[in-house]
Amino acid sequence: MTKKRFSFGNSKTLVVGRFWFLETVARMPYFAYLSVLHLYETFGWWHVSELRKIHFAEDWNELHHLLIMESLGGDSVWSDRFLASHAALVYYWVLVLTYFLSPSMSYNFSELLENHAVDTYGQFIDENKEVLKTLPAPDVAKQYYENGDLYLFDTFQTAVPLASRRPKCDDLYDVFCNIFRDEQEHVKTMEACSDYTKLGVFIQSPHQRFFQGLKQQKEKKGDTETQPPVLKKDERQQVDTETQPPVLKKDKRQQVDTETQPPVLK
Repeated sequence: MTKKRFSFGNSKTLVVGRFWFLETVARMPYFAYLSVLHLYETFGWWHVSELRKIHFAEDWNELHHLLIMESLGGDSVWSDRFLASHAALVYYWVLVLTYFLSPSMSYNFSELLENHAVDTYGQFIDENKEVLKTLPAPDVAKQYYENGDLYLFDTFQTAVPLASRRPKCDDLYDVFCNIFRDEQEHVKTMEACSDYTKLGVFIQSPHQRFFQGLKQQKEKKGDTETQPPVLKKDERQQVDTETQPPVLKKDKRQQVDTETQPPVLK
């Protein structure tokens, strides 16, 4: 069955084929990173499960961008499918080799690609804002952004607090704005991965960061419970007074001394 490319307006055409091509290629970095990381773990060279989880969540996000573009007919032209599949295959092996040689270089390259996606989506939204607001959101977009696996949706966004993004999906304008924001988060995550490989700053998903914060709070609370209570100044004075021997007045001290001295014989 031949798909029709999604169109709108009297003379304008929504060229989603370009976006479909872009999303097909954009998934390849995460395939490559996961392949190499699995190989590292197989040989026992490097175990970074958190990094693998983040890259899988990034791929899951890009997959749904691709499904959204397919639902709009982005893959309806044979030449687009041919070029996208072959470009993705070449790009995958280039990234595998690059990741072997220099992970930071590979992350920087992916950051450039994600920045290009940000610019492309941003320009398209600015030029077609009013028309996009009149068009319905695809079902696959509503399913992903409103009812999908929000755990994976949160995981790839390493620069924002846990569950801080719950985007609406009322029309096609919302859909493209959500994708635009997703691409911005991919850029930030690639920056964090690059810092990890170059500076050793360990990358964390929002879930790990959240639960680590809870653990630190519990440890801090436990240390507070084991420490002795801090007394106020008047309370400390009262305790010191109770533990010190009674202070005798001068005449009472003389009486005690007289009682303890031996009698003087005449």
